[in-house]
Amino acid sequence: ATLWGRMMKSMNYKPGWWAVYFIYCAVPIVLYISYLIKRARE
Repeated sequence: ATLWGRMMKSMNYKPGWWAVYFIYCAVPIVLYISYLIKRARE
């Protein structure tokens, strides 16, 4: 099995984990985009 499949099994497909993972990935992206917008305005 792939690493992804093993991760899914260990999480038991819990939506809560998906939310945590999504937020964890989204925060730096949002910060980076807001930083670019701030610089573009100057």
